[in-house]
Order: sequence, then C-alpha cells, then structure tokens
Amino acid sequence: MDFFISSCNRHRNAKRDIIGILLILSIGIIGQFIVSDPLGFLFPELPMLSTKDWPGSREVSGASLSDGWSWNEMRVFSVRLQTTRYDAFHIGAEVFQEVTWFAETVEAAKAWERRDCGAMCSLLNRKPDIVNPIPQEDKPVSALFCRQSDSGLGLVCYYFAYSGHWYTYLRFQGSGEDDYPLYSEMQKLIVRVDQLLLSASDEMR
Repeated sequence: MDFFISSCNRHRNAKRDIIGILLILSIGIIGQFIVSDPLGFLFPELPMLSTKDWPGSREVSGASLSDGWSWNEMRVFSVRLQTTRYDAFHIGAEVFQEVTWFAETVEAAKAWERRDCGAMCSLLNRKPDIVNPIPQEDKPVSALFCRQSDSGLGLVCYYFAYSGHWYTYLRFQGSGEDDYPLYSEMQKLIVRVDQLLLSASDEMR
C-alpha cells in the first residue's frame, strides 16, 4: 500500500514538473516575441509597414511610439526601413513612415489637409502629382508628391493618406541610375500602406 501511494506521488510530482517546465518555456517564447516586436504585440493591427511588406529591406529604427501627446487623444508611431546597401553605398531606397491614431476622425482629416509630416517635408510648395480627395473602396483619401533627389540620380516622394481615425505619411527616398524601378517599388509600398490603412481597426487599447 505504501509503495502504491509513493508511486502515485512520484507520478503527480513528475506531471507537475513537466507542466512547470512547459509553462516556463511558454513564458520565455512569448517574452522573446514581445521583446522583439513589442508594438506588434500591443497593437497587432497597426497600419505600418514592416520588412515583411518590403522584401530585401531591414529595420534601421524599429517601430516606436511617441509619448508627447495625450494617450486618449492621439498616438503616434513611426518606423524606418532600408534596403541592405542603402546606408553604406546609397544604392537602393529608404522609407520612413509615421502613423497617427486620433480619437476624433475630424483630426485625422485635418492632419491630411495640413500634410503633417514634421520637419522632413521639403517639396510641398506645389500641387501634388496625384491626389485622391474622395475615399474609394480600395483607396483612402491621399496625395502623392515626387521629385528628383538633389544629386539628380534618384527619387524623393511623400505620400499622405487618412482613413477613419488613422492618418499616415510616408517618405520614400531612392538612389539609382534609373528612376522607373524606384517609382515602381514606391508604388507597391503605397498599395500596401493603403491596404493596411483601410483594414485598421478604429479602436485602440
């Protein structure tokens, strides 16, 4: 009888140890995921580009959250991506994106009308190359400005868009002998930004 009780206790202890080990491993895996992509964990539907949306790119500065505003009124997120050789050789392209969530949809519309893009804007003293002032099923309200880079070999574009509670601007800068591949790459990123913006939830945690 004592042997049977002792055997049962050993089985219970073994099961408890296994459960404990699995729990520790699960916490470790989840913790690693949170550390590697904290914003992605907290805001899984954030309408922001990532390296998954731009094959061959890398994060120069990971997605970040600015805390200079009231949390309940607006939240500002940003990310910077580059192709592998851009930083060292300026061959390829770089993208900076800022996304703002507003508690009031009218504020997102106002931000788009002002073309809010901080100190980075340098070519907004003229009409946009492409403008979409009315939201469509697959296209938010948007405007695109493009020009050649100062070196004459490359492209600089700003894209502004808003939908519901979300406003975003994208700065695309690329270098190369031919502008067409750069423009084509930028257009693909814009299509993806539109998809993310239109599918983003209006609710924030």
